[in-house]
Amino acid sequence: MHKIIEQSLINEEIQALFEFTQDFEKRIQWDSQTSSITFMNTEKQLKKGAQVTVISSNDVRMDTEYTVFTPPHQIAIKMLNKSSIFRSFNGSWTYTDVSANQTKLTIIYEFKLQPLYWLLQPIVLKKIRQNMRNKLEDLALAIVNR
Repeated sequence: MHKIIEQSLINEEIQALFEFTQDFEKRIQWDSQTSSITFMNTEKQLKKGAQVTVISSNDVRMDTEYTVFTPPHQIAIKMLNKSSIFRSFNGSWTYTDVSANQTKLTIIYEFKLQPLYWLLQPIVLKKIRQNMRNKLEDLALAIVNR
């Protein structure tokens, strides 16, 4: 099992940051790695148990379920579908109030790669870490420019 942790201080109040990052329409505008996020069923409210499909900018599909949803402090998801890259995948975003207008966002990905990617493991891990960093940079820029 691999675990990658990235974090950043974002100049935004915790509740506003949580709402901004969990708004699907806004997410596809600021997150350059995500082209689509939709609910999988008739449920249209984020909560524990909500199932969501995320399509990356590289057309990789991940069906997920929210395993934790505790506004404004944390969300966590697990992958439901089979993936050509991951045997399993879990992710969490944890929001920590630093000051009135600053929040630390910590993103954690835990996953097992499919056997095909074992030989490419150093390259894949580096790419995933860079994608996480880019996501945090995209978010910080979106907050500044809104």
